[in-house]
Amino acid sequence: MKKVTSLISFLLFLIPGDWGSSFSFAVEDDSNFFFQNARTVWSVELLQPMDPTIQQAGIEFKRAMKKISGADFPDVSESVDEGFIVKIGVEPELEKTPDLIRMETRGGNLFLTGGSPRSALYAVYEFLRRELGVRWLWPGDDGEFMPVMSEWKLPEISFSFTPGFKYRGFHMCGDWYRVKEFHHWMARNLLNSHRHGNYFFPDRELGFYQIYSNHNVFPPKEYFETNPEFYASRNGKRLQCQICVSSRDGLNVIADKLTEELKKKPDIDVLSLFLPDNQEYCQCEKCSEKSVSTGFFDFYSDLTDILKERFPDLSFATLAYQGYLDVPASPIRNSEFIEIATHGRCNIHLLNDPDCARNIKEMERFHEWRKTGTPIGNYGYEYDIFSRENLFLPIFSILADSVKVNKEFGSVIILPEVSLSPKNGPEERVGTMVNRISQYVMARMMTEPEVNWKEILEDYCEYAFGPAAEPLFEYLTAMDRQWLAMPIHRGILGSPVGLAEELITREIRDVAEKKFNDAEKRLHEAESRASAAEKVKLTVNRAAFEREKVLFRQWERFLLDENRQEIPRVEAPENMLPAPGLQMPGMNCRVFWNEKGITVQNYSTPIELGLSTGLGGENWFFRIHEDGSQEQWKISELGVREVMDSEWKIKDGGIREFFIPFSSLNGETVLPGTLWQFRVLESGKVWPPSGYWAGFSFSNVPKTGQKLVFWSGSMKRDESGLKFFSSSMKEKGWDVKIARTAEEFLALESDAYWLKNPMFDEKLPPECWEKVRKEVENGKLAVFLSYSRLPLAEFFKDGDLGVKLDGVRNISLAQRRSNYWLDGPWMKTPNDLTLHLERQITPAYYLDLAKPEKWHILATMPKSSDELGEKLVYAALTRYGKGAILLLSADPRIPLPQLLENVQENFREFEMK
Repeated sequence: MKKVTSLISFLLFLIPGDWGSSFSFAVEDDSNFFFQNARTVWSVELLQPMDPTIQQAGIEFKRAMKKISGADFPDVSESVDEGFIVKIGVEPELEKTPDLIRMETRGGNLFLTGGSPRSALYAVYEFLRRELGVRWLWPGDDGEFMPVMSEWKLPEISFSFTPGFKYRGFHMCGDWYRVKEFHHWMARNLLNSHRHGNYFFPDRELGFYQIYSNHNVFPPKEYFETNPEFYASRNGKRLQCQICVSSRDGLNVIADKLTEELKKKPDIDVLSLFLPDNQEYCQCEKCSEKSVSTGFFDFYSDLTDILKERFPDLSFATLAYQGYLDVPASPIRNSEFIEIATHGRCNIHLLNDPDCARNIKEMERFHEWRKTGTPIGNYGYEYDIFSRENLFLPIFSILADSVKVNKEFGSVIILPEVSLSPKNGPEERVGTMVNRISQYVMARMMTEPEVNWKEILEDYCEYAFGPAAEPLFEYLTAMDRQWLAMPIHRGILGSPVGLAEELITREIRDVAEKKFNDAEKRLHEAESRASAAEKVKLTVNRAAFEREKVLFRQWERFLLDENRQEIPRVEAPENMLPAPGLQMPGMNCRVFWNEKGITVQNYSTPIELGLSTGLGGENWFFRIHEDGSQEQWKISELGVREVMDSEWKIKDGGIREFFIPFSSLNGETVLPGTLWQFRVLESGKVWPPSGYWAGFSFSNVPKTGQKLVFWSGSMKRDESGLKFFSSSMKEKGWDVKIARTAEEFLALESDAYWLKNPMFDEKLPPECWEKVRKEVENGKLAVFLSYSRLPLAEFFKDGDLGVKLDGVRNISLAQRRSNYWLDGPWMKTPNDLTLHLERQITPAYYLDLAKPEKWHILATMPKSSDELGEKLVYAALTRYGKGAILLLSADPRIPLPQLLENVQENFREFEMK
């Protein structure tokens, strides 16, 4: 049944000397309008009305059309037998191509269909995106962009496509409290694979392939006592952390365990099986007959033979990961795909970069796996470049290259790992929201690999930033170019310290400030002339813009420039004299902190302190005027100034002092090592003078600014690591002074010395060693690290200090663990080094002490696989006069700043020998 409405128009013609009128009526079929004036003549029909994903498709379509047009699209009724129907579902002729998505006008109807319920849902999303301009840029309501329209005509449509990869999505690590919003965002951007570290399959109606994996090839722990042969053998000892892949009984136990688990988890589509996350692989006689890869993949094939018989409809998959990255000697059975884990790639360079050795190796591995004929894919770690900090990563080119390479190799799955941590807190701290721009770009590329990433980013900017789109696009692409231009290589789980200086150069900071200022100007002009409806959209644009500024400031926190200050932790009574804090350069004021808040002493007025966590958009300001009156305010995330009524106060007493409790700063939690941003104005002076805010690091030591003189006998070799070394030492309160000549070494004052490979190419003259000897004798600490000859007896003119260095032999990395360490404050105060001593790999060289009885042996290690009980020294300390000498073999994996802090604080507790 068709319906029509009349659109009436008229013209009145005035003829000289006579009045006449003529009316013309234009009748237009309502089918030309999909909606008009909040009305529609179209209905919705679900082709498979009982399917939950098809139901979800109908809900999403109606919801979007209501928000866009104001019209309710009713369900089809029995009285409607022709035309004006939106048909959503699976068409029989498409079932042989389940991933096909089709949008088509046909016979007066609109078909949003696919080869599966999942594809039909995606047809709805793509119709809304392509035809009506809907975007879901990031999770949550504020990331949904839907136009408001009074009318819209449905054009002729004939479009179908199949997404670029069969399985595509993000592996979710963490449990962000808004994870449900993240699931919906993935589905709306056609990501079809849900995988979480835990068994967590919500929102089945969103059509996800449910992929389950969690290092699950392992027997129940209770078997270790009764059947130790199920577990890995290392040097004749069974280890509970890994399995023996040669144990048939162990295989059957694991199969039974997985069978019971699968019975409780019927929603799984693909079970991905792989070993525990360590490399303590079995070395028993049978396992040693094969390579690690061949042993594991043979075990996988046998295990899935059993499980496939029990669960014939279940698909199986696995990883090429850690010690089993290489192609095995035997064919692999029962694998829907094998994901190549690219944890070894360099994330600064493109995979095909001929000058990047790490990526050359990754590409060779892709070639080898493709030759096997087994379906392959990629488990990527591009968002795991840093171990702790969730920072904005301008890696658009890196991600686009990854998609391109996987498409060229015929990958069936691409599933990068993303962080949904921390569980609670503002979105500027949650990994997946910090990188929401690149994750949107990545999502679209996984669906349509042929689209240029810049087109996707430009589209994102138009929606997210509105009038500020152009300068923000230019800023983001400049950051991407600078990322690729960095002259370094970087894998995963590192620190942004050091990398920040290569990325956030002075030129990039100038670009950012220029583009941010341009964006601010454009937004302000648009806001000044906007209607009420336009202001709602501009509020979203401004919030998105302010967020990008916050993320850029987070990077600036890690710059190792002269402006960064380490603020000491002082448990001081009120009005402590003299002021214990760190003096701001060129100013009178001193600053320290404790768990309650920040204290500023000995200041001149007027003084103003600005604080920012660098993680949220708020800045706090505290000002004392010349007349002693106080003023406090904050600038919100949206740039709005708000007067604060906080508890900060001026203390009365013999010294000028004011105190800002952390409770007045939105209850922010501060731990040692936390890095904020700050700015100080005092009596017309400003710090930092550059105009940028500086880093404000909360040190755990009561005294900062201690001087550490660094000398290397091979400066060219050590130059690349000096930035990180200096920064990490600075966080512990040390001001590192690098001596490059003997003259500088003699001129520099120090509280301690750090002397590395002193007998390499660049050698200090005797007068420098005489200076070290005297200063240690008078109470200072000298640390020696070396890979080669170390003539301490000559340096200190004491034959008892003789030492040689030699290398360990025939020992695996897994066996290079400390087998002894001296208990005491040196390893626990103020930093607990126990876990590092237990788990970290020991050096490749040991100390052969001429008179061991003259030293306190701090830590030892085994010599070889056959001599695990032998104790070779790699860390030792001796008192020398009032001071001490700390001797280290090569570079131990113990965190050196923490080790120095512990030894500096506790060496006087060691007795003289």
